Amino acid sequence: MDKLTKHISAQKGDGFLKYFGIKLPDTQYSWFDVSMTLHECKKACLRNCSCVSYSNLDIRNARNGCLLSYGDLINIRELPGGQDIHIRMANSELGSKKTKLVVLNLSLLIGVTVIGLVIGLYILNKKKRKMNFKDDLEILLFALSTLNKATFNFSVENKIGE
Repeated sequence: MDKLTKHISAQKGDGFLKYFGIKLPDTQYSWFDVSMTLHECKKACLRNCSCVSYSNLDIRNARNGCLLSYGDLINIRELPGGQDIHIRMANSELGSKKTKLVVLNLSLLIGVTVIGLVIGLYILNKKKRKMNFKDDLEILLFALSTLNKATFNFSVENKIGE
């Protein structure tokens, strides 16, 4: 892969995750420009595949100033009143809004389908029980005259089932 291909793939596949209130990393491998805006800083970091983060250079959160960091981010920690830092990550790690929306929709669809199936099976089972109960009642209900005729007035010689 040549440098141009790496440069293009890094731009399309990477994004930034913003962290708030951070002590900025050691500046051993960094570059800064006091005249750049934060938006220009982001573009500059995307253009360079070695750039791992960018932040505002001015600690008073002014609009100008850019600090690009290269290499490992060493000595970062949360700090009350710290700065915001934008750390470069692969697009797959960021979880784009489109991906989150698809996952949410699929989860809802599967959940509604499972609930619908459970309710449907419950109703079907309940109907089967009612049908079986009705069938049982129809078998048990005979007129007394019918039983008298079938057993010759309940004689011992004509027991039902013998």
